[in-house]
Amino acid sequence: MNLKPHYLPVTLVCFLFFSSLAFAQEKLKKPQMLITERKTISGKLKISEGELIEVIGSAVFKVTQCNADKTLTGELTFQIEESSRKQLQEKSRKPFLSAITLQNVIADFAKETECPVLKLEFQAIDSSRSGELLHLDRFTLDLKESKQDVSRILCYYVSCKIECRQVRRINELLFGFADK
Repeated sequence: MNLKPHYLPVTLVCFLFFSSLAFAQEKLKKPQMLITERKTISGKLKISEGELIEVIGSAVFKVTQCNADKTLTGELTFQIEESSRKQLQEKSRKPFLSAITLQNVIADFAKETECPVLKLEFQAIDSSRSGELLHLDRFTLDLKESKQDVSRILCYYVSCKIECRQVRRINELLFGFADK
């Protein structure tokens, strides 16, 4: 095969053009979010002097990952009510955050839960932040079905009586991976 020198740049340009088309087909989708309904719960906060104060706030859970053991991992945000926050500031004599976000919290599906409202159960949670210890007793939060693909697939996953292998697809939608 006898190639002339001027064919090399043309061949290189064609190769780059067609390879860029192949990569363009694998575009990422926007990640889909699963967030529970906000619910009022109570907890206890132990401040630095050792005094235990009951706090009331609202909790919301954002799902970040679906696990193979039929649990969900995510961020739990506990928004402290203003009256509880003021009481904490008076007792501790220092400013207090209005919200506490906990990472890598595990949620189980309640027994016999089904769509359109999935009940998520949380075990007791203890979290230490800068000298204070937050304790939340067991509680549940509701995850309502939506029109998102990830919500629809999660409903199917919960209803499965056998291993239905939907964990990977749910995580793809949560992280925004491309369709195949």
